[in-house]
Amino acid sequence: MNLLLKARQLCIGLMCLIALSAHAQSLRKLDEPFSALARLAQNKPQAALDSLMAFEPEMASDPTTLAQYHLVLSQAFYNLTYPKKALEYAQLALTYTSLTEQPWLYHKVKISQALALENSGHASEALVEINDSVEWAKQHDPLLYLNSLFSRGIIFTTLTEYVSALNDFQLAYSLANDDPTTLSKAHIASMLAQVYEYRHEDKLSIPFYEEAIAAHRLNQAHLELSIALYGLGKANRSLGNITLAKAQLIESKETAEKIDDIQGVAYALKELADIEIIELKFEEAERDLKKAADIFAQADNHQMRFNVMLSLVNLSFKTSELSKAQAYLDQAEAFLDRANMPTHSIGFDEVKADLLYRQQHYQQAYERLLSAFSAHKKVQNNNSTERLHQLRSRFEIQLAQQENQVLSQKNAIQQLQLSSEKNDRIQLILISAFSLLACLLMLVTVQRSRAYKKKLEKLVNIDELTGLYNRRHTMQVLSEHIEWACKHNKNLCLAMIDLDWFKKINDSYGHLVGDKVLREFAYVFRKGLRGSDVIGRIGGEEFLAIFKQANGKQAHEALSHLSDQLRCIGRTIGEPNIQVTISVGLVEYQHEGTVESLLASADEALYIAKNNGRNQIVLAQRTLNPLSVQNQLSE
Repeated sequence: MNLLLKARQLCIGLMCLIALSAHAQSLRKLDEPFSALARLAQNKPQAALDSLMAFEPEMASDPTTLAQYHLVLSQAFYNLTYPKKALEYAQLALTYTSLTEQPWLYHKVKISQALALENSGHASEALVEINDSVEWAKQHDPLLYLNSLFSRGIIFTTLTEYVSALNDFQLAYSLANDDPTTLSKAHIASMLAQVYEYRHEDKLSIPFYEEAIAAHRLNQAHLELSIALYGLGKANRSLGNITLAKAQLIESKETAEKIDDIQGVAYALKELADIEIIELKFEEAERDLKKAADIFAQADNHQMRFNVMLSLVNLSFKTSELSKAQAYLDQAEAFLDRANMPTHSIGFDEVKADLLYRQQHYQQAYERLLSAFSAHKKVQNNNSTERLHQLRSRFEIQLAQQENQVLSQKNAIQQLQLSSEKNDRIQLILISAFSLLACLLMLVTVQRSRAYKKKLEKLVNIDELTGLYNRRHTMQVLSEHIEWACKHNKNLCLAMIDLDWFKKINDSYGHLVGDKVLREFAYVFRKGLRGSDVIGRIGGEEFLAIFKQANGKQAHEALSHLSDQLRCIGRTIGEPNIQVTISVGLVEYQHEGTVESLLASADEALYIAKNNGRNQIVLAQRTLNPLSVQNQLSE
């Protein structure tokens, strides 16, 4: 015991000696032993935490020592996913430092505080806290700037501001190197992959996850390896690669167990349970989910407790236990912070609508689903489209600057030609060479610009899965068609189309088959519609068709013909037992009303079609209120 006490006193004395010998104004890295412990916290956070707890400095120690001690504690708790503990120690570290005396250390602590706030479900507040640190680091410290960009990218991802997140991560990736003891390219690759995963672009995420995993295996970075394997497993599960996903998630869990990352184990268990639900292993799924819930409860991790409760609701749907589903959904709502969890809120409302429907509260289910759809539209419009336009504008500015540089080079060549008349041959060679270079540069710039614009237009306007117009562009085309019909006094019809019982197809055959159904549906309509007609995807299994210069009867006939062709989809995709039918709300534009009222009428007509048994077309009145002009499609 005396030996342990002496060792502790010696360690504290060493800490104080190091701290007193450092000048706060010139501090640019953590003192030892905190620098070594911070590196240990990156890969073995539990070991770092144990070491920190064993040698806690005295409260009378130098403030710089105390600030660094509590900062590294915060980082260890953050890596172990204990958000409240991480926030508590970051805020405590701030009390021992100041912006005027120790700006580098102050901003390093502020970055850790922002990450802890994000992990606690307060991402909006975290963004406010970190912005000043990003700007300071940009001017004063390249390594801290790299870390601040990476951290802010994480916060942007949580806020679903994916374009801003990609901007920060891509810039950080360009500044990073392959040194595993610092924030390396492999770390940033994992976060780039997560952004694409959250955007439901799982195929794009996989190369980044694989890059990160290869580097982490090589460097034996077990914590980061576990996290990257977890992300790759989720991506493969979404793509229908269930066997591969399960193996990757099991390896993630086992790797987390090796380093005592208990929450890492819980994350993997939650995803494995979702796979077990797909495999109809309901008892195993419930066991794993409850085990994960207990771990997240100990860590006070509200976001993951919310996610686990939704998985338990889904499990209860599978076992037809609606009372249990209601209880789990009530628990999920207790963990939901709508202000800071926008995508979680949309997911909650969708599950709530599903439960209301199963409880036969159809009107409430419909209203809740409409609310979720509106929220999704708002998030998508605010956080995606606008920023994609900003990105395009920024590129066009850069392109103009490049063209100005080319012109400047050309002017310089011309001045060189005028200033020297003695060496005509040499001048001619130089002028020709530089002119050729300028032309080649301009040609490359123009070609890259055209290719980029085409790629950007496709990204902004086209739905990736079906190849049809996405919701935003479909609505834009609808507005243009209505303006044209009004101006030229022409006919125009609008049809809101919903695939009947599509969720059952996903549940029974898997999302991979569901995706094939959606693509085949898109193919049938693209092939069957006239060149002047438009079809776009505006929701999961919901589509919008615009019939130019067609009255209600003509549009009705076209839809009836196409609905007959849809019955062959099951055989086409190799699933003959699948019967694809559609419900349609059809409205004829009569040069009155707005885009919103026209859509509302079509949507209401679609609701009637679905409520009356589906597999039918309902035509709305000229007053934009649906009437009972229905057509039961042949079985």
